[in-house]
Amino acid sequence: MPLTKAIMLGGIGGIAVPFTMSGIDGPLSGMLGTILIHGPGGTAVPWSWPVFCVVTLAAWCLLQAAR
Repeated sequence: MPLTKAIMLGGIGGIAVPFTMSGIDGPLSGMLGTILIHGPGGTAVPWSWPVFCVVTLAAWCLLQAAR
């Protein structure tokens, strides 16, 4: 079940980081609120998705190492 737990932690990170950054008044929060990662074919992904992926991967690796 480490992957399920890692996905839950990644989801929390993907939601909590943008929410926390939106509450901070400064140039970094304004920049992060407008950043989109542009992909092939004109697609754009909000930056919280890479946060979700990185947190999920890190949590999965740590949970696998703890087994």
